[in-house]
Amino acid sequence: GLDRILDLAAPLPGAPDGPRLPPPAQRIALARDEAFAFSYPHMLADWHAQGAEILPFSPLADDRVPEADFVFLPGGYPELHAPRIAAASRFLDTLRSHAQSRPVYGECGGYMVLGESPTFLMARLPSRRASCRLYQPQLLGRR
Repeated sequence: GLDRILDLAAPLPGAPDGPRLPPPAQRIALARDEAFAFSYPHMLADWHAQGAEILPFSPLADDRVPEADFVFLPGGYPELHAPRIAAASRFLDTLRSHAQSRPVYGECGGYMVLGESPTFLMARLPSRRASCRLYQPQLLGRR
């Protein structure tokens, strides 16, 4: 009865150490603010532990995208901040410039910013540089 249910609800032992997710690049520009708040701490810690440099910046503060090998726009709710993001000319100009020669990866809300929807017409990145695949180990690309 109830004891069996409580036994099943007990916490599981820690997950075994598995392979770490390799960083997509050595220098990673990471959007981090109220609009892009859903990055995975364990993934960032793994990347950092493997020597990657994480360079946070705030699109909402109209920060320039840092000089990096890879831009990561994680999930969040950018649609709640669309007017501020649309007006963030330094952020958008440097994002477009970066995308001309280096990868930009948008996940969930970050991907919405890369699209050409009625809300997010501002970025218009070249489609060959924007990724639409969910992040998987050793696999970033277009679907």
